[in-house]
Amino acid sequence: MNKDPTKRDIGCQEVQVGADNTATVTCPHCGLRYKVNAWKVETRGVRSKLRCKCGNGYSVFFEFRENPRRALHVKGFYRKVEEVHVRGTTRTVPTSEGGLDKMQVQNISRTGIGFVVQTEHDLRVGDKIEVMFTLDDAQRSRIERTAIVRRLSGEDYLGCEFMDVGHFDAATGFYVIT
Repeated sequence: MNKDPTKRDIGCQEVQVGADNTATVTCPHCGLRYKVNAWKVETRGVRSKLRCKCGNGYSVFFEFRENPRRALHVKGFYRKVEEVHVRGTTRTVPTSEGGLDKMQVQNISRTGIGFVVQTEHDLRVGDKIEVMFTLDDAQRSRIERTAIVRRLSGEDYLGCEFMDVGHFDAATGFYVIT
């Protein structure tokens, strides 16, 4: 078992904390669902141990994000882009390199995406990219969004924020909440 309390292990239930600071958890042993006051969690981002009325204990990770992430494992493509101003309008066009590079999407939220690049890259925090991939939902929703690189972890993980977060993308929003 993973002893690091900041890590989510396979047996750890991840639950979203609502605006009222409560979360609904489900006992993996008996199936009982109940609300928990998350304000009792002393440190955010740490795995907590709970004990059910049935007597069994289990791990819970309270997710305090305003926009929860959902794990996703699909292949896709990305490319570096830049904004060009033409006759009073702004367009996003591929940079001179312009080719599509492979990625493996790890997670998605309404406002962003996390992925692992499959090839060598020269991306930096602040770069703009286009991402293209297909969700694994029943509709096989095709996602094509422009994003800004916000975080680089190691050599190959990128955390990006969608540029058009004011625009509601129904496919992404529905996918994240289901």
